[in-house]
Amino acid sequence: MDDLIFEAEPLLGTGKGSCGCASCRGELETEWDGETDDEYGDDEWEWDVVAPKADKRPRDSSCTTPMPDEVLGCRRHGSQAAKMCLPSANMQCPAIPELWKSLTVAGVPFWYGVKTAKVPGTKKVAVTHVEQKRRETEMTPAAWQSLHKWVGLMGAFGMPLAAIISAGARYCRCIKKPYGVCKHDVSTHPRCTGTTLSNHSFGDAIDITGVVWKDPAMVGSSLKVTLMHSWADSGDQGRLLRRINAALRLCFSTVIDYSDPGHRDHFHVDTNRGKPRTVFGMGADKYFILGALKNLGYIDAVKKPLSWTQAQQGLAAFARRSQMQPPTNANDREAWRPVVHRLYSCVAIGDPASCRNQP
Repeated sequence: MDDLIFEAEPLLGTGKGSCGCASCRGELETEWDGETDDEYGDDEWEWDVVAPKADKRPRDSSCTTPMPDEVLGCRRHGSQAAKMCLPSANMQCPAIPELWKSLTVAGVPFWYGVKTAKVPGTKKVAVTHVEQKRRETEMTPAAWQSLHKWVGLMGAFGMPLAAIISAGARYCRCIKKPYGVCKHDVSTHPRCTGTTLSNHSFGDAIDITGVVWKDPAMVGSSLKVTLMHSWADSGDQGRLLRRINAALRLCFSTVIDYSDPGHRDHFHVDTNRGKPRTVFGMGADKYFILGALKNLGYIDAVKKPLSWTQAQQGLAAFARRSQMQPPTNANDREAWRPVVHRLYSCVAIGDPASCRNQP
């Protein structure tokens, strides 16, 4: 199972104390004068020093994270009143010290504003129009780096991307419930509640509507673009969405997917501002883990209520199949994280036979 451990190519410019290129690190490049040490002693070397190039991209004083070349600039975003909150809540989104602006991540552009249509006779949805194929997007460095890692993993798992279709990133707002009632920026409906800031408010989240494939035939897609809208498809689009979903879970703390009625047209992903989520803690996580275990043959059915006992039994069998030692304390969910990540890798690579339960 070692072949299921993937690492994206290192992100230039995000390592500690490095910004990824000699010129912006201030390292000196030299041009030797062509003489050899046969003719001169060590103290007679002469060379011309090429001055490092200044990074002229806009950068506020609060921005300290070294920027990769494709990031256009970094700015501080001030506090502002949140939308979609209860009128009496008076919620404020705090200032964001660093926001990176870019048109691409790992060389893959952001698309925005798609029109869609159902594919007749199927549950697939196709793109009919794209409003923007170069969309400036703002995120915190941590969120951008997580997205960069995901793009690399998609390639490593045999799903290289040509574009990411986004529904937006930074947006100062509250989370409002229930779905179907609170549809507008400001809602005074008596059933509406909303006093919790979305992670979009911190520049820490992005909504992903779908992806554009570099080579649809290579990934087995009947469409050039795979949209979240095709979540109910039992064929190639549904299968690819599960693989995309799994790869996102290897990179982000939060992934809210099509199991949530309010997210059947986009993935919501965020880093939870650097705080990991509890294993099997969120509803979308529970559905995804149990669904993966069922598809791979480790549990017979996904039974409600969704329980850790059901998941733990399937994960233990999966761990043994993967030559991993199940945690001795079955209730220590954090100890199960490596097993869960291996499960995500199996789904992302396409449920190979080596991951399936064998009697």
